[in-house]
Order: sequence, then structure tokens, then C-alpha cells
Amino acid sequence: MKYFCATLLPNNMLRESIAQGLGVAHLAERYGFSQEELDDPFAWVELDPVMALLGDIGRESGIENIGFFLGSQPYHPSQWGVGGYALDTSPNMSITFELILGLTHGNSGVAHVAAGFMRENASTSLYLRPNDRRWDTLDTYMEYWLTLCLQGMRCYAGTRLVPLEVSFAHPRRGKLVDYEEFFGCPVNFDQSLDMFRFDSAWEAIEGPKRDPLLQATLLKLVQFYVEAQPAEVAFANEVAIALERQLGRNILPTLASIAQELCVSERQVQRRLREECKRFSNIWDEVRKNYATMALKSGDKPIAEISYALGYNEIPAFYAAFKRWTGMTPKDFLDNYSSPIIGKHPIKNPHTRLQE
Repeated sequence: MKYFCATLLPNNMLRESIAQGLGVAHLAERYGFSQEELDDPFAWVELDPVMALLGDIGRESGIENIGFFLGSQPYHPSQWGVGGYALDTSPNMSITFELILGLTHGNSGVAHVAAGFMRENASTSLYLRPNDRRWDTLDTYMEYWLTLCLQGMRCYAGTRLVPLEVSFAHPRRGKLVDYEEFFGCPVNFDQSLDMFRFDSAWEAIEGPKRDPLLQATLLKLVQFYVEAQPAEVAFANEVAIALERQLGRNILPTLASIAQELCVSERQVQRRLREECKRFSNIWDEVRKNYATMALKSGDKPIAEISYALGYNEIPAFYAAFKRWTGMTPKDFLDNYSSPIIGKHPIKNPHTRLQE
């Protein structure tokens, strides 16, 4: 299966690297990226050479956490092209979030990375989940993209927003102090998902450059841009995203509800998954694991409510499943992997600036 990404990504990687004096301009020619391609806001390139480019930038620069390094450089909406300007003119941050999901997923709602928002009582989490793990630079890419997502939000709000926490699914590279200085909050590694969690008050923020009429015009261009992507779609990824989407709407997914959402029969769901050597139960199990670990870390829901939301009517059954997923009880998981951050970084004013 081939995945594609916008030429904006390799363009931004190279531009930021050169701006920082890393001397990697020759890599564009090595991977066949012409200047005409890189400058085209509606062009798409195969993802494989982009991932290889990111790895070479890291090796030639000697910067171990090159993804975070590039993503944390000064941001401008042009880095996301028309999509960036559409983000910048959104009526409010909630609409900005939805547009970030669309730009991440690309055509048909599926790309090499799936994104979603998990909303709790007082906090919201943006999470990223790879649909394919074939690249050895994937962890670097996830740092790059998650950092850029926060940059886009900060650009929209006109302020330096501080998340409650940031988590990465891979081991740490580089100095922890660099991450925590940029994000302004605890940063955890070796977690279940790549995500950052923030105060739900962010969703009501209205950016200083909001312009609904201009955004409506830009969204037409964004739709053209997204639909131009020649994506190949793994059906198992569509199923996983549909499961996550229904959980996010407080719906307990079933094979029947997923089949209805994907406009196919239950038998077709099972047949197409068999063709990809996948099982519905295994995909659902992985989605439940990710949901449970995020919900526990947020601290907004009691265990009984999480258990019920995932279809476990008895708490012991949820405990058994959680121990199978993580090797720990929910309490052990929180003791080992969660930072005591609730209340440490309160965001009483959604426009709070990070103290320099």
C-alpha cells in the first residue's frame, strides 16, 4: 500500500532545516523533489521518500530529536498552505480542531496517521495513531506533526497556549527540558498514544484573525486540495477510525453500527477484514485499550464510567481486560505512567501566556 502526503511537508522540513543552518539543501535532489513540486500547494508525493528525507536530515544534522526540533521552530500559516490560512480564519478553536482532523486524515478520511479528539468533562485530548508502522522514522514524524498541531493552535489563538500534558508513544530522544520548555507542561514518553491534553476552555477561544466569510472561501480550496490526494485506503484503518469516532460521540460501537457508518453489510466488513488478515474483535480491542488509557490519564471519569463506556457491565471484567492490555491494573498504570499534573498547570484563562 502506498501513502501520500502534501508537498508542504518535505518543503517545510527542508526550509526549516536550511533556516537553522543545517546544510541539507542537497537532500531535495537526492529524493527527487523539484522546486516546482515543493512550491505547489496542491501537489502530493509518496510518503516513503519523505520519511527517508526526515531520517537523513536527522543523521546529517546530528540532532537526535529532529522531528520535535523542526516542528518547534517559529510557525506561520503558510507552512500548511491554504489549510493553514483556513485554520487562521476559523470562527473559533472548536472549528479549528475539526479542520486539523481533516488535514491530518486527507482523502477518504484516512491517511498514514489517524487523529481524533477525546472530550472529557474538563479536558480534551488530541491524539495521533499510526495506521502503518513500516518506517523507522515514524516516531520522529509523530513528534514533528504533534508539535506542528500545537503550533497551529497557538498561531490561531494569538497566544502561547499551555497544554495540561503531552505524551509520546516512543522512548525519549534529546533533553527532556527542551520538550517541557516548549510545551510548558509535563511531557511523558513510552505512553499508549501520541497526544496532548488541554483545558476544554480552549474550544471557545475566538482567534483575533477570525473571518468566517474568508474561511468559507478557503475551505472550498482545502476540499479540492484534500480530494486531489491519490490515497490508498486500508479497510482495517477505516474500521478503527469509525470505532474511535463512535466512542467519541458516546456511542458504544458494534459490528452493525460500524457497517452502517461505512455503508456496507456486516458480512462485507468481516470479509474485507479477512482479506487484510484482520479481525474486527482485535481492532475493537486495540481501540478500547487506547480509549481506556487516555480516559484514565485525564482523570475526568471514574473507572466505572470508563468501564461502562467500553461495554463492560462489570468492573472486574474491565480490570481483567486492562491487565491483559497493559500488564497492570488501572491503579498500577496511573502510579507508573501518569504524572500528577491535575492542578499543577491550571489554565484559568484560555489565553494564558507561557512565562518566558
